Amino acid sequence: MKFKSDRNYNTIILAGLLHDLGKLLQRGESYDDQQTKGKHPEVGAEFISNEKYRDFFSKRFNFNLLETLIRRHHTSHYPDALLAQKAQDSDLPYTLLISEADNYSSKERGEKNDKFKPYKLVPLTSIFNHIKIYANTQESKGYKLSITYKPSECFPKSFDSFNEGEYNELISAFKSKFDSLIDIIDPNNEDMVYSVLYNLLLEFGWCVPSNTQEDEPDVSLFDHLKTTSAISACLFQTLYPSLSELINKQSNFRDLIRDYEEKNNGLFVLLMGDLSGIQDYIFALAKVGAGAISKRLRARSFKLAMISHWVSYKILKQFELPYANLISASGGNFVILLPNLPNINDELEKIQKELDEHLMKQFSGEIALHLAWIPFASNQFSQTEFPKLLEEAHSRLKIKKNKPFYNILVQNGNWDEAKFVFSRSIDSEDKVCVICRRHPGESDPKEDNQIVCNSCKNDRELGTKLVNAKGVAFYENDPGQAIPILDAFFVPLTEISNAPGKPLFILSFEPASLETDVKAPTFPSFIANHIPKADSNNFCENCDNYKDCELEEKPLEKNQNLLFECIAQKARGRKYLAMLKADVDNLGELFKEGLKDRGSISRYTTLSRMLDLFFCGWIQETIAEKYPLLYMVYSGGDDLMIIGPWDQIIEFSIELDKEFKRFTGYNPDFHFSASIIIGTPHTPVNFIARKADEMLELAKHKDDEKDKLSALGDLIKWEKVALSLKEAKKVANWINNDKISVSFVRNLLYYSHLFEQYQETQKADYLRFIPLLTYDIARNLPKLDDEDKEKQEVRQWAETLKNQASALKGEKITRLKFISTYALMAKEENK
Repeated sequence: MKFKSDRNYNTIILAGLLHDLGKLLQRGESYDDQQTKGKHPEVGAEFISNEKYRDFFSKRFNFNLLETLIRRHHTSHYPDALLAQKAQDSDLPYTLLISEADNYSSKERGEKNDKFKPYKLVPLTSIFNHIKIYANTQESKGYKLSITYKPSECFPKSFDSFNEGEYNELISAFKSKFDSLIDIIDPNNEDMVYSVLYNLLLEFGWCVPSNTQEDEPDVSLFDHLKTTSAISACLFQTLYPSLSELINKQSNFRDLIRDYEEKNNGLFVLLMGDLSGIQDYIFALAKVGAGAISKRLRARSFKLAMISHWVSYKILKQFELPYANLISASGGNFVILLPNLPNINDELEKIQKELDEHLMKQFSGEIALHLAWIPFASNQFSQTEFPKLLEEAHSRLKIKKNKPFYNILVQNGNWDEAKFVFSRSIDSEDKVCVICRRHPGESDPKEDNQIVCNSCKNDRELGTKLVNAKGVAFYENDPGQAIPILDAFFVPLTEISNAPGKPLFILSFEPASLETDVKAPTFPSFIANHIPKADSNNFCENCDNYKDCELEEKPLEKNQNLLFECIAQKARGRKYLAMLKADVDNLGELFKEGLKDRGSISRYTTLSRMLDLFFCGWIQETIAEKYPLLYMVYSGGDDLMIIGPWDQIIEFSIELDKEFKRFTGYNPDFHFSASIIIGTPHTPVNFIARKADEMLELAKHKDDEKDKLSALGDLIKWEKVALSLKEAKKVANWINNDKISVSFVRNLLYYSHLFEQYQETQKADYLRFIPLLTYDIARNLPKLDDEDKEKQEVRQWAETLKNQASALKGEKITRLKFISTYALMAKEENK
């Protein structure tokens, strides 16, 4: 059946999204002529009964049913006029369905507070507050009300309650935006209506608690509405043939559910998708500094992100599901809630095979997208069972990842050897693409007549188009100059309203911008895609290296992408780049064990969304505003990779750690490890990436401790990095101010190696660094009574270092490798 053609189906999924709207509205005093007093189902139903809204929703939805579903989505604790089971016969199947979906979505409800809490004053508690593995309970933190969904607004704060009337501004802004959006969107396009309301509820509902009577409510109203809508869609599809029995009083709703689950092993399917081979594909480039490599890195990373978005949308479209059924999506991974229809295994196997064929053809097997799924029953939405379900789904996904392209490489249980050989051939070594060294190419005038393959040419063009992209539109057919992606096309958009033709859907990189006259269903997706740009037309003239620069693309114009050579020139001292790689420690354990018996679907959705908000939203926002010379390779989900001037990368990493801890409410179980690898603009990028991986693994596993940074040959706990950098800058300034010699600092680096060797081996021979350091200080540094105050400070610093060396402990001696290496690299060229 085509469910999207069923007016009641579209009404059901919209009602799931709006059913608790009254919870938001009733927390204010009043708006216009309508009071907000009363039970939340009444307040919500009365709100949409406004004549203007009635006319709008009646175009494509069953308005009377919509109003009834919002009014009657409970089966107890309310008067008969608000109970689902008291609805008229024709509405009864749907009121019971919404009520059941609401119950499944609400499985996260925690312990009810002993006393009634003033619901207008209760804040949303941070989801991170309840996640505990090793740490003791920390101070409870919550979110202030905000009329925008911006990363900078989503940091929890310490406070007990809202002030009286604090909701009024939020509700007034919500209603105003609700009115303005209804004026500009097409009421005859149910998908457009749904997407606009989805965005609106995200913007205003992310900071509003769903249930204020819990001890510490940590699920937002938006996440509850989203999961209720998703569950409603699945219930309608799986139970559709039997819903008529309820109208005729031949059965009850729970009987229908029990019968279906006994016959089909559950009502629902949890689907996981994982994009593999990301890093190998992105860094399949010859050099960091080769022509337009910066554009190609951005293009490759962006294409992979778009593959994940397109595949998840395609699956939703094939099963006629709303966007809410995409439970989480970030970093090449996604989770989708599906109905357990009789043919679902065949359908998903078919999708997997189609994906394998497209990826093999377009990417020669360099990347793969794996799908794994598991059917489950309604009782597995419980807080104790849902984490087990996630674990089993991950296990199935791991098995799939060990058998990439199985559907096309194996026929009748045997390897199909012909599939392992590609038909293309390369005549000679000098016909190999100089960029990727993997595919045949032709002479390209834009690359100084070097041999470049078609794939690398396309990456360069895409990288150029991404400079000012604010979103991307997806198409079934090429609207003209679109970029192919699997069996579809996409177009980067400088303005969301400028999408050519008729897109299938649009991703907006600025989720709060919903006022524009969009042409297709539009959904939010923070994407960290910052690219350093020239800040003026005379950017090159102000560069110290302008005369010696050999780049063909100079002089750059304002807003043109900077090349890696340009970025390196902005580094302090040595003109080097650095790569920062980081990911959250113990993330799987945090999802699995951190919530313990509180692991519901709504909490999973909330935690995934918040992590993505930080790693995509906050990082993009912060780099654009404070570190414009940093180049985002990728960031999302729980990890990132960034390239920039070596000294600025170190500065940013410290702020990243500090702000991540603040974002997670200083929960000591939330931390990440990172590595920083330094190279010239011409160091092969894949070499740097591999080295970054090795050092990241060292940071995670050496001494069984995490929460560390590997940088400048040293391994430092994050809590010590800022202090170490302060010391390093001090020594660097002394070198550049001629207060200390370069040779002395080089000796310090040597002493740091001896100290490190002694720590690892405990051999006394390595302790010779102590007398060597003592002699060096006495002979080569100024006296403590020197007339130059700064030279006095140098000697005092060195004396402290000497004392720490003798004691074999102290911040200066343990961090001496980092300090001396930084100082030598920061040395100005004429020193």
